[in-house]
Amino acid sequence: MSRKCSADSFEGLVYNLRPEIVAAPPTTKFEKVMYGVDFGFTNPSVVVVIGKYLDKYYMVDEFYARHTTDDELVSVLLSKYNTWGRGIVYCDPSAPGSIAKMNNNGIKAVAADNSIDSGIRNMRTLMDTDRLIVSPHCVNFIRECRGYVWDDNERREKPVPVDDHSPDATRYALMGDATKREFR
Repeated sequence: MSRKCSADSFEGLVYNLRPEIVAAPPTTKFEKVMYGVDFGFTNPSVVVVIGKYLDKYYMVDEFYARHTTDDELVSVLLSKYNTWGRGIVYCDPSAPGSIAKMNNNGIKAVAADNSIDSGIRNMRTLMDTDRLIVSPHCVNFIRECRGYVWDDNERREKPVPVDDHSPDATRYALMGDATKREFR
């Protein structure tokens, strides 16, 4: 039975990362692969790899490191392309120079939709309906989701912006795909 996640259930967590959605991905080839990037330097830079098969999304890989330069991120993404295949890279829109550098190096990078409220709703819906499956190898995403909470001091639902790098990168990729579906 799937329970709906809300701001006051699951002890204030933004995402209900239930055990059944942390599972190995299928061995089949994905219909498409997409990437999400959250830029950082003092905070970690994050790259998530998400494959889509039928109506489900599978987070299959992640990169998570502090003090990462643009050149290092380009190298990481090219390596992920070799492993998982090419796809659109949905990036934190706050770094247009980094996005341009990726494009100049053969990576199809775009500024992501940074709508926090609708992005969180989209991700929660996918989790609550078992349509976002997370590989157990994505330990940073799992750790950050388990600590990503709502701010009790806000008048409206707003998450505390601490250790949100992997969820943000994931939200960018999933919102990019959702936006593409809406406008086809």
